[in-house]
Amino acid sequence: MPRRGAADPELGLADFTCLALICAGHRHGWSIAKELAPGGPLGRIWTLSRPLTYRAIDRLLAAELLVRTGTEPGRGRARRVLAPTRSGRRRAEQWLDEPVTHLRDVRTELLLKLELRARGGRPLMPFVTAQRNTLAPILDRLERVDTTDDAVAIWRREQARATRRFLDALLASGPSGPGEDGAGHDDAEDASNGLRLSARNQLGATVTAVRLGEQVATVTAAVDRGEQVSAVITRSALDDLDLVEGDRVVMISKAADTVVGVRPGARR
Repeated sequence: MPRRGAADPELGLADFTCLALICAGHRHGWSIAKELAPGGPLGRIWTLSRPLTYRAIDRLLAAELLVRTGTEPGRGRARRVLAPTRSGRRRAEQWLDEPVTHLRDVRTELLLKLELRARGGRPLMPFVTAQRNTLAPILDRLERVDTTDDAVAIWRREQARATRRFLDALLASGPSGPGEDGAGHDDAEDASNGLRLSARNQLGATVTAVRLGEQVATVTAAVDRGEQVSAVITRSALDDLDLVEGDRVVMISKAADTVVGVRPGARR
């Protein structure tokens, strides 16, 4: 009979949160429970009782994503020291990189991931861009609801609008918008000046739609081989590029980001 660790365990939010905290440096269940208690640093986002915290740790140990490495003195009995296994660290990284797929998870899982990524020094802007793109079809559908007498539909529509504003505000708070290295704006200017770029995925395309948000804009273009590609850029970058439907552009993919470039003399 195979061990549980040999299979890919089904983990929940409690499991992944505890695993990510241990990968970030927490060494025992007591400190994790303190983090997730009401009023704790992460408790302001989502709370987990002490018994449920230790139950999650037990699941992670059984799945061989954590190991016990010794004990430390504490108040009363000694505390068991925990450490992630190689597979545990890999699972935590995968989870932190995965955008949420349901609007209901924005308030809890997404905020936890954003906080944990910030603590670990992981780049936020590529992740937020991927998150916005993942939820875009859902937000578009819910925001099109036109009703004045269906309370549930109105609630979902307003939640979708608030989520889009939240993600747009996060993107606009970056150094140059969507990319933390300035790719959201500087790369577009480099392309328009004819400079060589480190990004190698440069696709000729024609703008098919420009959707304006409060602080950012989504530019959608059809690349020459037929696919649709979208880029999220700041409103100031859109104004600088002066983009409209039908413009010829270069869609530049760099890691998880896509930015827009304009070649001189090839706009329309």
